[in-house]
Amino acid sequence: MTNSFLRAYKNLIGSEGGYSNNKNDKGGETYKGISRVYNPNWEGWELIDRLKNSYPSIDAFKEALNSSEELEKMVQKFYYEKYWNRFKGDFMPYMIAEELLEQSVVLGTWRTAGKQLQKALNLLNRNGKLYPDLVVDGLVGVKTLQALDKVQPRRVLKVLNGLEFCRFKESMEKRPVNEIFVGWFDRV
Repeated sequence: MTNSFLRAYKNLIGSEGGYSNNKNDKGGETYKGISRVYNPNWEGWELIDRLKNSYPSIDAFKEALNSSEELEKMVQKFYYEKYWNRFKGDFMPYMIAEELLEQSVVLGTWRTAGKQLQKALNLLNRNGKLYPDLVVDGLVGVKTLQALDKVQPRRVLKVLNGLEFCRFKESMEKRPVNEIFVGWFDRV
Protein backbone atom coordinates (compact mmCIF):
# COMPACT_ATOMS: atom_id res chain seq x y z
CA MET A 1 0.00 0.00 0.00
CA THR A 2 1.28 3.44 -0.89
CA ASN A 3 1.87 6.33 1.47
CA SER A 4 -0.76 8.37 -0.39
CA PHE A 5 -3.35 5.68 0.17
CA LEU A 6 -2.49 5.30 3.86
CA ARG A 7 -2.78 9.06 4.38
CA ALA A 8 -6.17 9.20 2.62
CA TYR A 9 -7.30 6.09 4.50
CA LYS A 10 -6.44 7.68 7.85
CA ASN A 11 -8.58 10.72 6.98
CA LEU A 12 -11.42 8.51 5.74
CA ILE A 13 -11.52 6.43 8.90
CA GLY A 14 -11.65 9.62 10.95
CA SER A 15 -15.03 10.27 9.30
CA GLU A 16 -16.27 6.68 9.13
CA GLY A 17 -15.80 5.76 12.76
CA GLY A 18 -16.01 2.15 13.87
CA TYR A 19 -18.84 -0.31 14.30
CA SER A 20 -22.47 0.60 13.59
CA ASN A 21 -25.73 -1.25 13.15
CA ASN A 22 -28.35 1.45 12.56
CA LYS A 23 -31.76 0.07 11.51
CA ASN A 24 -32.34 3.17 9.35
CA ASP A 25 -29.12 2.69 7.40
CA LYS A 26 -29.74 0.76 4.17
CA GLY A 27 -26.20 -0.59 4.52
CA GLY A 28 -27.14 -2.25 7.79
CA GLU A 29 -24.28 -3.44 9.94
CA THR A 30 -21.07 -1.62 9.07
CA TYR A 31 -17.51 -1.56 10.27
CA LYS A 32 -15.36 1.44 9.34
CA GLY A 33 -17.70 2.13 6.44
CA ILE A 34 -17.80 -1.44 5.11
CA SER A 35 -21.43 -2.51 4.84
CA ARG A 36 -22.37 -6.12 5.44
CA VAL A 37 -25.36 -5.70 3.11
CA TYR A 38 -23.23 -4.53 0.20
CA ASN A 39 -20.07 -6.50 1.04
CA PRO A 40 -21.31 -9.76 2.59
CA ASN A 41 -18.24 -11.73 1.53
CA TRP A 42 -15.65 -9.40 3.06
CA GLU A 43 -13.20 -11.48 5.08
CA GLY A 44 -13.50 -9.21 8.13
CA TRP A 45 -17.08 -10.25 8.91
CA GLU A 46 -15.93 -13.65 10.13
CA LEU A 47 -13.60 -12.06 12.68
CA ILE A 48 -16.23 -9.50 13.69
CA ASP A 49 -18.78 -12.27 14.29
CA ARG A 50 -16.30 -14.20 16.42
CA LEU A 51 -15.55 -11.12 18.50
CA LYS A 52 -19.25 -10.28 18.78
CA ASN A 53 -19.89 -13.69 20.34
CA SER A 54 -16.90 -13.39 22.68
CA TYR A 55 -17.76 -10.17 24.52
CA PRO A 56 -20.75 -9.64 26.82
CA SER A 57 -21.11 -5.89 26.34
CA ILE A 58 -21.23 -3.74 23.22
CA ASP A 59 -18.49 -1.50 24.65
CA ALA A 60 -16.12 -4.43 25.21
CA PHE A 61 -16.94 -5.73 21.72
CA LYS A 62 -16.20 -2.36 20.11
CA GLU A 63 -12.95 -2.07 22.07
CA ALA A 64 -11.91 -5.53 20.85
CA LEU A 65 -12.68 -4.49 17.26
CA ASN A 66 -10.66 -1.31 17.54
CA SER A 67 -7.65 -3.07 19.05
CA SER A 68 -7.49 -5.85 16.47
CA GLU A 69 -4.48 -5.31 14.18
CA GLU A 70 -5.65 -8.21 12.01
CA LEU A 71 -9.01 -6.53 11.43
CA GLU A 72 -7.35 -3.19 10.71
CA LYS A 73 -5.20 -4.81 8.01
CA MET A 74 -8.31 -6.37 6.47
CA VAL A 75 -10.03 -2.97 6.33
CA GLN A 76 -7.01 -1.31 4.74
CA LYS A 77 -6.68 -4.11 2.18
CA PHE A 78 -10.39 -3.83 1.34
CA TYR A 79 -10.23 -0.10 0.65
CA TYR A 80 -6.92 -0.31 -1.22
CA GLU A 81 -7.99 -3.13 -3.52
CA LYS A 82 -11.71 -2.44 -3.91
CA TYR A 83 -11.53 1.36 -4.24
CA TRP A 84 -8.14 3.07 -4.44
CA ASN A 85 -6.61 0.81 -7.07
CA ARG A 86 -9.78 0.66 -9.14
CA PHE A 87 -10.01 4.43 -9.57
CA LYS A 88 -6.21 4.67 -9.93
CA GLY A 89 -5.63 6.86 -6.89
CA ASP A 90 -1.85 6.73 -7.20
CA PHE A 91 -1.99 8.30 -10.68
CA MET A 92 -3.85 11.51 -9.84
CA PRO A 93 -3.38 14.53 -7.58
CA TYR A 94 -3.63 13.47 -3.95
CA MET A 95 -6.54 15.80 -3.13
CA ILE A 96 -8.64 14.26 -5.91
CA ALA A 97 -7.73 10.69 -4.95
CA GLU A 98 -8.56 11.37 -1.30
CA GLU A 99 -11.94 12.81 -2.31
CA LEU A 100 -12.68 9.85 -4.58
CA LEU A 101 -11.89 7.44 -1.75
CA GLU A 102 -14.32 9.28 0.52
CA GLN A 103 -17.02 9.47 -2.15
CA SER A 104 -16.53 5.81 -3.04
CA VAL A 105 -17.39 4.86 0.52
CA VAL A 106 -20.21 7.28 1.21
CA LEU A 107 -21.83 6.95 -2.23
CA GLY A 108 -21.44 3.19 -2.36
CA THR A 109 -18.84 2.17 -4.92
CA TRP A 110 -15.56 3.15 -6.54
CA ARG A 111 -17.39 3.26 -9.83
CA THR A 112 -19.87 5.85 -8.55
CA ALA A 113 -16.95 8.03 -7.50
CA GLY A 114 -15.40 7.53 -10.94
CA LYS A 115 -18.64 8.75 -12.51
CA GLN A 116 -18.60 11.79 -10.24
CA LEU A 117 -15.06 12.57 -11.46
CA GLN A 118 -16.06 12.17 -15.11
CA LYS A 119 -19.13 14.38 -14.64
CA ALA A 120 -16.97 17.03 -12.96
CA LEU A 121 -14.41 16.90 -15.75
CA ASN A 122 -17.14 17.19 -18.39
CA LEU A 123 -18.40 20.33 -16.67
CA LEU A 124 -14.88 21.79 -16.70
CA ASN A 125 -13.79 21.08 -20.29
CA ARG A 126 -14.92 24.48 -21.64
CA ASN A 127 -17.40 22.97 -24.09
CA GLY A 128 -14.84 20.50 -25.38
CA LYS A 129 -12.03 23.02 -25.94
CA LEU A 130 -9.72 21.44 -23.34
CA TYR A 131 -10.66 17.85 -24.12
CA PRO A 132 -13.71 16.03 -25.46
CA ASP A 133 -16.51 15.00 -23.12
CA LEU A 134 -15.75 11.77 -21.33
CA VAL A 135 -18.04 8.77 -21.33
CA VAL A 136 -19.52 8.70 -17.83
CA ASP A 137 -19.06 5.02 -17.07
CA GLY A 138 -17.07 5.26 -13.83
CA LEU A 139 -14.08 3.49 -15.32
CA VAL A 140 -11.11 5.75 -14.68
CA GLY A 141 -8.72 5.14 -17.54
CA VAL A 142 -6.21 6.96 -19.68
CA LYS A 143 -8.71 9.50 -21.10
CA THR A 144 -10.02 10.42 -17.65
CA LEU A 145 -6.52 10.80 -16.24
CA GLN A 146 -5.40 12.88 -19.26
CA ALA A 147 -8.41 15.17 -18.84
CA LEU A 148 -7.67 15.50 -15.13
CA ASP A 149 -4.15 16.72 -15.99
CA LYS A 150 -5.67 19.64 -17.93
CA VAL A 151 -7.76 21.12 -15.11
CA GLN A 152 -6.82 22.75 -11.81
CA PRO A 153 -7.18 20.10 -9.09
CA ARG A 154 -8.79 22.57 -6.64
CA ARG A 155 -11.47 23.40 -9.17
CA VAL A 156 -12.15 19.70 -9.79
CA LEU A 157 -12.38 19.19 -6.03
CA LYS A 158 -14.95 21.98 -5.67
CA VAL A 159 -17.11 20.51 -8.44
CA LEU A 160 -16.80 17.03 -6.92
CA ASN A 161 -17.98 18.44 -3.60
CA GLY A 162 -20.93 20.15 -5.30
CA LEU A 163 -21.94 16.92 -7.00
CA GLU A 164 -21.62 15.06 -3.70
CA PHE A 165 -23.85 17.62 -1.97
CA CYS A 166 -26.47 17.13 -4.68
CA ARG A 167 -26.40 13.35 -4.18
CA PHE A 168 -26.95 13.74 -0.42
CA LYS A 169 -29.76 16.25 -0.94
CA GLU A 170 -31.50 14.02 -3.49
CA SER A 171 -31.12 10.99 -1.23
CA MET A 172 -32.75 12.84 1.66
CA GLU A 173 -35.57 14.14 -0.52
CA LYS A 174 -36.25 10.70 -1.97
CA ARG A 175 -35.96 8.88 1.40
CA PRO A 176 -36.74 11.30 4.27
CA VAL A 177 -35.47 8.88 6.93
CA ASN A 178 -31.98 9.65 5.54
CA GLU A 179 -32.24 13.08 7.15
CA ILE A 180 -30.90 11.43 10.31
CA PHE A 181 -27.58 11.23 8.48
CA VAL A 182 -26.97 14.99 8.43
CA GLY A 183 -23.31 14.22 9.13
CA TRP A 184 -23.05 13.43 5.43
CA PHE A 185 -22.90 17.17 4.79
CA ASP A 186 -19.79 17.43 6.95
CA ARG A 187 -17.97 15.45 4.27
CA VAL A 188 -18.67 18.00 1.55
